[in-house]
Amino acid sequence: MRKTKEALKVFEELPNHYGQTNVGFSPDEQLFFTGTSVEKDSSTGGLLCFFDRVNLELVSKVGISPTCSVVQCSWHPKLNQVTNHWSCYSTIFWYHLAFSETRFVAYTYNTS
Repeated sequence: MRKTKEALKVFEELPNHYGQTNVGFSPDEQLFFTGTSVEKDSSTGGLLCFFDRVNLELVSKVGISPTCSVVQCSWHPKLNQVTNHWSCYSTIFWYHLAFSETRFVAYTYNTS
């Protein structure tokens, strides 16, 4: 690694209020992704953001709720499913009908 003292790229539009929020890679390592937090007076809510690894540009944004933040996310390499955990105690599995190993979608809600 060269020039470890300076950032390769800084992403400004990724609000985050959770220390455990992570960054993950797609199984083929062509994309990386992370979640964002809900900002006060914002209409977008938490988003799952996907970026191209080579040119470091935003590829896609996915959101579900205007009131919940994405806290953690992962991409299962064998099942080819993206999992994200939201601040409103729900877990969502994203899959593609043609490319996912098992066609599974689940929502869980914890009231405790």
